[in-house]
Amino acid sequence: MAIYRQIHVSFWQDPFVLDLTPEEKYFYIYLMTNSKTNQIGIYEIPKKIMEIELGYSIDRVSILLNKFISYKKILFSESKNELMLLNWCKYNWSSSPKVISLVNKELKNVKTLAFARNYVEQAKSQGHKTDSLSIEYLYSIHTESQEELELKEELEEELPQEEKEKSSSFDIHTFFQTSICQENPIVMEGIEKWVEDTDVQVVKKAIEIGARNNKTSYAYVDGILRNWVSRNLTTIEKVNAAEQAFEKQKANSSQSKKGNGRKEELPNWFDNPEVLPPQQAEPEQKETPEETARKVAEMKRKLKEARA
Repeated sequence: MAIYRQIHVSFWQDPFVLDLTPEEKYFYIYLMTNSKTNQIGIYEIPKKIMEIELGYSIDRVSILLNKFISYKKILFSESKNELMLLNWCKYNWSSSPKVISLVNKELKNVKTLAFARNYVEQAKSQGHKTDSLSIEYLYSIHTESQEELELKEELEEELPQEEKEKSSSFDIHTFFQTSICQENPIVMEGIEKWVEDTDVQVVKKAIEIGARNNKTSYAYVDGILRNWVSRNLTTIEKVNAAEQAFEKQKANSSQSKKGNGRKEELPNWFDNPEVLPPQQAEPEQKETPEETARKVAEMKRKLKEARA
């Protein structure tokens, strides 16, 4: 029997999805449609499987998982290789007896009890009838592991990611570490300085570009920010406008090449820290007749002295 996962057409108009990069959209759809998904949105999937099916490295899979954990869209248990889609219950609930039976069966197979409990609590909070769920075992005496306690703390956090980015500089450091690499005191200080000189959203944009280009060093992000500041792109509005203008220029160049057959290369300055603005050449100073005469006289004098 064929198994299908449906995605509503409104998915593409969702404000969260609209802000994702193409790579993030691809990864998000994968999480909802891969062969391990089930009725409750809690399933076991090793990173190795994601690596093979997505064509990404293990490191890239880890970065993307951490991104969606920070976006409050998923939870992932490293020890059990178990993933939970946090909004799955909201969009995939059914009161059909057959579906409820399947939900019961799948809940009993969940290895991370914090995930199963969260699913049931979501169903209750959304007004769904949970009387028919066999959930007593979820709330029986159970010694929670350290990882489950940490996951429980994550589930209790309510502050949206966007608000946390605005209210605390700590989040930009977390975002950098999950996207690029671990920080040291020098990198931390550098990021703080960039946040002060520009804006946290500008720094976040530079980090996203670094992650998108598979860069794993602060130097690349620092170079992008230096490039932008040299062009006076110090607000997210200016950066976005420059990016749109650059993409339009590339599109026009591509159309031009198709029309005349000529190859025209555009410098990828927007996300390349090595391409800096062209320097203005110093205007050539013209020599006055008096200066020319003085130089000629000096040369004659030196020549006469040499012959003497």
